[in-house]
Amino acid sequence: MKENQKSKIKNQKFIAIFILASIALPVSAQIVPACGADGTGPCTLCDFWKLGNNIINFLLWTLAIPVLTVVLLWGGATWATSAGSPGQVTRGKQIMTTGLVGILIALSAWLIVDTIIKTLAADGEFKAAWNKFPDCAEPIKIEPVASPLPIASTETWAVQVCSSAPCDDAKWNLQCPAGSTSCNQKTFSGANAKADCEAYGGALGGTQSTHWRCVVEAPAAAGVPGCPSCVVISGAPIKPSNACEGQSATSPCKIDASMLPKLQTLDTHLQSGEIIWEITEAWPPTGYNLPTKPNGIHSNNCHGNGTCVDAAIRGVKITNPVSAQSPFAINKFFQAAGAVGLRAVYEVETTGKRDALISSGVTGEIQVVSWITGEHFSVYNK
Repeated sequence: MKENQKSKIKNQKFIAIFILASIALPVSAQIVPACGADGTGPCTLCDFWKLGNNIINFLLWTLAIPVLTVVLLWGGATWATSAGSPGQVTRGKQIMTTGLVGILIALSAWLIVDTIIKTLAADGEFKAAWNKFPDCAEPIKIEPVASPLPIASTETWAVQVCSSAPCDDAKWNLQCPAGSTSCNQKTFSGANAKADCEAYGGALGGTQSTHWRCVVEAPAAAGVPGCPSCVVISGAPIKPSNACEGQSATSPCKIDASMLPKLQTLDTHLQSGEIIWEITEAWPPTGYNLPTKPNGIHSNNCHGNGTCVDAAIRGVKITNPVSAQSPFAINKFFQAAGAVGLRAVYEVETTGKRDALISSGVTGEIQVVSWITGEHFSVYNK
């Protein structure tokens, strides 16, 4: 008789183990968190805490009820097969009682903790559900920067020569009057316009950016001075003062109507990339005066007809902030400008700074302009 009872108990234990295993194995993959974006790691401390949270949730919610069911069945079977044996009846009752007490203790513990936290934190800053563990944040992804677009064959590059170094804004002037001794100009067109311009400048002697330079020549408004097609800048950030000649509430800065939607879309792209920027020079350009200075203090005709702006990055809003002049921020600007049909050129004061940016991974067009007062972008309408 005792051997039969032992055999029944063994069978009951085997059945219980089989049921628990059938429950645990399918969900085991859900307990161990997938580390990294694609589940291949590496794992972090956050993933370790998430593993502990998953184990607690699995034991308390996924496994507790099935285990209670198995325990009650086990105790009931022991009682039912006792054949009147007082010892087996008592054993069956103890098994069922132990199971019920255990589940009550587990659920009561959870309820007590939940009540205490919600009571103490009711009027405080604790707003999130304490029993819901947040997802581990993925590392910031830097999108691949698109290669700079080739210079269109329709652009015209002009070489400018200064008679006496160092050259200032008055001497660097595309609008060279006939017989002028302070400036000289020769233009180049075609797919290799920039290379032809630099080759010509090099043959003149002297140092680039000190005695000669190559710039893009933008066409002026045909037969009409100023910018008749310009509209007030809206939907894009602009410096609140000194962003154009005579800037005021009644005389706001403007830009060519065809360029404004591109600047607005550029702002949307940069905001999504967490780049803080602003326009620092628009139309009418600083120093603008007709007919003597249609381009203001600038040399490029685009400033005189509202088809380009100067812009600067002011900051980067990411989890681990970087400087506004970082390769990350500069490349983001190049990428966004190219995506909306604008051509961006980053201007720096020295060749050393240009070489350092290139070495650090900046892939867009960088020009050395020794007389500027700060690094910035020149943004041209294409």
